[in-house]
Amino acid sequence: MLDKQAFRETYHFLDKEVIIEIIDIFLSEYETKLQKLEQNLADGDLPGIRFTAHNIKGVVSNFNVSELYQQAKELELTATALVESGGEGLDKEAMLLKIREIHKSTEIMATDLRELRTEMLAE
Repeated sequence: MLDKQAFRETYHFLDKEVIIEIIDIFLSEYETKLQKLEQNLADGDLPGIRFTAHNIKGVVSNFNVSELYQQAKELELTATALVESGGEGLDKEAMLLKIREIHKSTEIMATDLRELRTEMLAE
């Protein structure tokens, strides 16, 4: 999922330590964000889903992971439409499936980032 070469090219101007710090920040925060999405859904907090999906989308854009970016963008747009309609048409099961897709993709990305981090430390 993560294009390691594209990632390296994007951040080639930064010191290795800074890149590793960027990776570490993501790895330390992503689980909390995913849990927040599920909690927002359980609470019926549509603005919270929109905000958290937007946040994930922004973070993921830094890593050039277009599939995950699109998933987060779709969830954000869905939540935005639901907020604007006062929650009319909310399908919690469908939204939970979207959140689980994001979770799965994020786990893959996290694994890729851990591998990249290990490679960079070995350089």
